[in-house]
Amino acid sequence: MAVSASGFKARFSEFSAVSDETVEIYLDDAAEFVNTSAWGDRADVGTYYLAAHLYSTANSATNGGGAGGLVSEKRLGPGAVKYAVPSGIGFSEYGLGSTPYGQRFLAMQAAVMGSRVYGVTA
Repeated sequence: MAVSASGFKARFSEFSAVSDETVEIYLDDAAEFVNTSAWGDRADVGTYYLAAHLYSTANSATNGGGAGGLVSEKRLGPGAVKYAVPSGIGFSEYGLGSTPYGQRFLAMQAAVMGSRVYGVTA
């Protein structure tokens, strides 16, 4: 199986309005970081999740959302809004914890790397 814009949009219908050309750019970028030898059968899914994360953070930054990172507190006049900042594996690694797609990628990466290190299939 190979990654494609149609496969990406089938998995993530929230990106259906994004052009195939744009999706392909993010898929190509993500593929640079997913080693198919290490990821094996999970490489395509990992690429999809990483591409979704990359698109989400880039889109957030270009639409006034700042750098797409987690917000722990935002002042609104006399009040403030606080957001839960998830803790756990790798949330500081390259901002991957800032989107649900990046969080899923990190979880998959941990499973893949654990299976390589310990010789088990997760």
